[in-house]
Amino acid sequence: MDVKLLIFDFDGTIADSNQGIFETINYVLGELDCGKITRIFFKTLIGMPLEKQFETVLPESKKGLVKKASGIYRKQYCEICVKKTILFPHVKETLSFLKSKGIKMAVVTTKKTSIVLLLLKALGINDLFDFVVGGDKVSNGKPNPEGINLTISKLNEEKENTVMVGDSKFDIAAGKNACIKTIAVNYTPKKEVLEADFEITDFAELRKIKEVVE
Repeated sequence: MDVKLLIFDFDGTIADSNQGIFETINYVLGELDCGKITRIFFKTLIGMPLEKQFETVLPESKKGLVKKASGIYRKQYCEICVKKTILFPHVKETLSFLKSKGIKMAVVTTKKTSIVLLLLKALGINDLFDFVVGGDKVSNGKPNPEGINLTISKLNEEKENTVMVGDSKFDIAAGKNACIKTIAVNYTPKKEVLEADFEITDFAELRKIKEVVE
């Protein structure tokens, strides 16, 4: 396979933002006088769009506050998550290497585009990506393939030369729904089976992308 475009998820794939997300969700719940969630329960939310997360965590009596909760979250997120988000090992140097080889790279995430751009800049990797699609750029988030299809179109590439890289079932399903190859990032053993075409346990493995997708 001649890989010309790599599309990455952000959270859990490029960067570890779980601590910041966890703290921000609990901040919002506190503001709305709701009980806080545990880390174990938080893990079940990973990969969901923000509104879906609050539909899940808010008690039945406060389901009507999903939009308000999401708004509070977005305002507070920048205060907490920019400081709490870190790159996974070998990400920056691997992305730089892939860029030097002429491979186009993009991010497709459920996060708001402006927030993703802020985080990418803070992490020092914003100039390594050719395109960024946040949840606000599409009508349908993952596992719908809209963001992936938009990226392929904007970067003038073909599906047979494109690979989706992600850590959640939503990422892999989006790739499959777009009819492209998928790579699951599995830094730590997961209980759920992602059913990707390929799997890596270290981001640096992508330096040999042709071997990964053989």
